[in-house]
Amino acid sequence: EYRDRLNTRGKNHQYFGEAFLCYIWLLRHSGARAYEILNLRHRDCELIEIKKDDGTKVLTYALYITATKTKHFYKRTSVLTYTGTECLKRFLNIKSEKFSGQLGTNQNNYVFQLWRDKNKHLNADQLGTMFRRLCKEMDLYVVGDESYRTHITLRALRRYYITRMLDAGVSIEQVAANCGNTPGTIRRFYDAVQTTRYAASIYQGSYSPDLLADD
Repeated sequence: EYRDRLNTRGKNHQYFGEAFLCYIWLLRHSGARAYEILNLRHRDCELIEIKKDDGTKVLTYALYITATKTKHFYKRTSVLTYTGTECLKRFLNIKSEKFSGQLGTNQNNYVFQLWRDKNKHLNADQLGTMFRRLCKEMDLYVVGDESYRTHITLRALRRYYITRMLDAGVSIEQVAANCGNTPGTIRRFYDAVQTTRYAASIYQGSYSPDLLADD
């Protein structure tokens, strides 16, 4: 609905709406941190072949994450769920077909680049504020127990991904590798009771994304 509102305005607003929607979905379906997603460049997104439990093969995006945090430089690969792959594919197609004249097609460009400055990505604080405001408008919130209620933040989307993966039976080691955590950290913060409660508390409707096979 928010994206549709922006689509009635100028091209820069249309681009922001599409970018904002894809950004939220990637956080929900990759387990990556917000700044890791914003630092992605086109060259960091590659379609790879994944074998499912039933033996069939599908294409999904691997995100090659390179980031610096607290003076530590690191690299890792985060594999999207099938739903996340479809969302990213759609955004990249729209970006190429509708906005390439303004944004260019250089593989070194940020995936979520600024409209007026190709060398910078969208502002994390602006995206976070927009997300919190929309969640508040929709009265969408997280419930920890009967006495606790708070509106969802971008960080909660990462926790949502982790809890859904664990509840689906994906190994702690695989979840940790995809999210850039250690297995010990996952064990300490996401026990079975917390996982089930947290996933159920922010999940609405009958949507159930395909999950990666635990190879």
